[in-house]
Amino acid sequence: PCLTTPKVIWTAITTKSSSISSSSCQTNSKRHSSDASKTKCSLKAYNELMGNREQVIADCRLMLEMLSDHSKLDAQIKKANEEIALVSGLAGACVHENAEKAQSQDAFNKHYNSLVDRHQKAIARLDRLKAACEEKVVRQKVLWHYIDTLKTAPLVLDAWDERLWMLLAVKGTVSRDAGIEFEFSGEKKLHISKE
Repeated sequence: PCLTTPKVIWTAITTKSSSISSSSCQTNSKRHSSDASKTKCSLKAYNELMGNREQVIADCRLMLEMLSDHSKLDAQIKKANEEIALVSGLAGACVHENAEKAQSQDAFNKHYNSLVDRHQKAIARLDRLKAACEEKVVRQKVLWHYIDTLKTAPLVLDAWDERLWMLLAVKGTVSRDAGIEFEFSGEKKLHISKE
């Protein structure tokens, strides 16, 4: 039977920590693609990327502007904090009222537990919002590092430079019939056909 979609036969993934200082590359290589061919395509992708260096840097700066705008997240964090304060006050009033008045404990427990559940959901939402904000800050740092690397990297590579590649590339996927698609930091993608 004929395959209608290309099958991925090699993927290299670069993992960058938030401190940017350590990187590791994991490779799952199969017999259909030689290392020399991958290296040649990788050099071609690097040289093509660097041929558009100023545009790539400009695109990254636009992404930085978007990442540095925390106004929506800040507003949502403020609203979540207000919800937490409100629910805490309501729960305190509920406990105070239970201590002052004779009332059904089933009704009290139901109302109090609903407030506790609401409070926990508000805290979970606040945690997600803070994590999203922290993620934006980490992405900003990675993008700044990427821009600095682009600025100082040579425009053309004639020989393989593992360190430079680890700083710039995120992923390369070789398919059986369509060459290699490279993904670089800054979300730039290039497709290089096998020759």
